[in-house]
Amino acid sequence: MAIDHRTMHVVGRDLAGLVEEMERFAVGADGRRWMNMVPDVDDDDVSTGSAVGRMFSGRGPVVPVLTWLPEYHEKGAHQPTQVGVAHAAGKDAVPRLAERGIVAPADWVLIQDHQRRGVIFAVPPGAPKAAIAAFAVAVLPVLSPFDVDDRYRVTFSTS
Repeated sequence: MAIDHRTMHVVGRDLAGLVEEMERFAVGADGRRWMNMVPDVDDDDVSTGSAVGRMFSGRGPVVPVLTWLPEYHEKGAHQPTQVGVAHAAGKDAVPRLAERGIVAPADWVLIQDHQRRGVIFAVPPGAPKAAIAAFAVAVLPVLSPFDVDDRYRVTFSTS
C-alpha cells in the first residue's frame, strides 16, 4: 500500500495556516493518517554519531519529531487523538518541560514518558488543533539538542 505525503513549511509562531490544514486533514480520519512535525534543519548540520552508537543507544532520534494522530472511530470504538514526541533528550522529558514552563493542557492524559519511545499524550475529543500546534512549537526546541530557529517542516501522511 502506497503512502501519500504532503509537506508544508511553517515559519515563526503564526500557526493559522498549519491549524487550517490540520482541521481539513482530520475530517474523515480513519486511523491511517498522521502528521509529523520536525525542526527544519539541514541534515548536514546534525551530528548523529556512529551507526553502532545509535543502534545501542537508549535514546530516540536526534532531531525531535512530534506526531499527531487525529481521533477516529474503529469498529464502533472511539480512538482518541494522540500527540507524541520522539526525542533524544533522555528520560523524564515531561518534568524537564515543566521546569521550562511548558505543560500540556490539563485535560491531556500522559500515556508514556520514555527515554527511547518518547512522550505520548491522549487528547480529549474536540480539543482545538491550535493547542496541538502551539504545543508542538513550544516542545520541539526544548527537546532538541541544537538551536531551533522557528522553522518547521510538517508532513501530512495517509496510508
